[in-house]
Amino acid sequence: MRNTLFTALCVPLAVNAQLLSSVTDLLNSLGPAPADDPRFKDFHPPGTGDVRPPCPGLHALANHDFYFGNDYTFYQPNWNMVLKFFKGSKQTTIPTAAAAKYARVMNSNKTNPTFTYGIREAIFSYGESAIYLQTMSSPSANGVANVNYVRTLFEQERLPYKEGWRPSPEPITLASLGALVLELYTQSPQPAKEGLKITAESYKDAFIALIGSAKFFSELTGDICSAVGLC
Repeated sequence: MRNTLFTALCVPLAVNAQLLSSVTDLLNSLGPAPADDPRFKDFHPPGTGDVRPPCPGLHALANHDFYFGNDYTFYQPNWNMVLKFFKGSKQTTIPTAAAAKYARVMNSNKTNPTFTYGIREAIFSYGESAIYLQTMSSPSANGVANVNYVRTLFEQERLPYKEGWRPSPEPITLASLGALVLELYTQSPQPAKEGLKITAESYKDAFIALIGSAKFFSELTGDICSAVGLC
C-alpha cells in the first residue's frame, strides 16, 4: 500500500457514536490513492445542494471527490488563533503546533460552558494535530510541514497539489500518529492532567476504546484496519 493519506485523515475523525451507522460506506470509499491520481488536481468547492463533513480536512477530501458528508462551516476566528503561533514561519514545528492546540483548548474552556476535555479528548486533540502535520508532510518529517500547505488545507479546504504537495510515500498509521502524539504532548505548554500519562500507544488505545474493539474494526474495514496498524 503506497500511502494511507485518506485513511489517516478521515478514519480517526469519522468513527464516533454519531457516525458509526454510516462508517461502512465511508471506509469503503477510502482506498489509498497513487500520487498521480487525477482527483488531486480536480478541485471544486461545494455548489448548491452539496454537503460537506465536519472538519476542514474532510472538506478538502470532499472538494476533490474523495469523500462526501454533512454540511459544516469553517470558523476563521478559531483558525486565526492557531495561525498566530506560526508567526510568519514557513514551516510548522512540534512546539508551535502543540502550543497552538493548547491555546484552542484554553479558549474553548473559557468560552464554551459545555466544553469537555478529559483524558480521551486530550489524546484525540493531540491526534488531530498529528494528522494534519503528517498528511501535509510525512511521518519521518518530525512535525515539520509547509505552513502554506497547511493553510491551503484549512482555509481553502483544498489539497495543495498545485503548490507542490504530494501524498506521503511513507504509510501514515496509528503507530506513526501515536509517536507524534507523544512528541506533541511532551513539548506542549499544557500542564499534565492528573492521571494522564500519554505514551506512543495511547492514540491507538483510545481509538480501540472508542470503537469497542480492534476485532470489530477489522471485520468492518478489512484491509484498512491492517494498513493503519490497528489490527
